[in-house]
Amino acid sequence: MFVAVTFAGVVSFGGATFHGTAAAFGGATFSRASKVGPLVCSGTLGLSGCAFEEAVTLEIAAAAVLCWRTRWEATAILRLRYATVDLSDALWSAPVAVTTSPAFPAPFAPTARRA
Repeated sequence: MFVAVTFAGVVSFGGATFHGTAAAFGGATFSRASKVGPLVCSGTLGLSGCAFEEAVTLEIAAAAVLCWRTRWEATAILRLRYATVDLSDALWSAPVAVTTSPAFPAPFAPTARRA
């Protein structure tokens, strides 16, 4: 979806929810993004190959978050809800914290049906 783009500043999607199997930011550069999210994805959120050049906080609710070969040049906080995270071959130049966040609704919870 947002492949090889550059984001500068706070990145917000105004409460958008990504439906389907995946949302991808593959290879995107976050040059001055101090905060990304909150992002809600009912499937997998792909951050593989992304570069975060400044200190950043990511707030994500998803089934899975992929960060293969993602590069962090400064400190980062990943606040995740519901997600498994894969940090295979990620590159850190500074500390990165992965924490849970209770602040998101379930993006993939079944909706109640009315009889």
